[in-house]
Amino acid sequence: MQNVSKQNTTIASGYYLVAGLVNGTYNFSYSKAGFNTDYLEVTIAGADNTSANKSIFDFTPPASVTNFAAIPTPLYINWTWTDPSDIDLDHVEVYVMPHS
Repeated sequence: MQNVSKQNTTIASGYYLVAGLVNGTYNFSYSKAGFNTDYLEVTIAGADNTSANKSIFDFTPPASVTNFAAIPTPLYINWTWTDPSDIDLDHVEVYVMPHS
């Protein structure tokens, strides 16, 4: 096992390259604010390892909608809002509570 510390930034495609590793087994830890933190064990044996993959998952919920407006008409209510820019926003739900 090698005990080396290297830091690298993921490129836009989602991959990164750590150059200069000799044959051996390495434990890579990873972290990003708002995402899970974990590690990945990778073995280098005479060639580049291009199949070591690990997905990290965003655990921060999307922001709230903004500019919410409800314009009533005689037949319906026109609901409008602006979605947050979070890429993991799946949908928006509006609940109408009965008036008592």
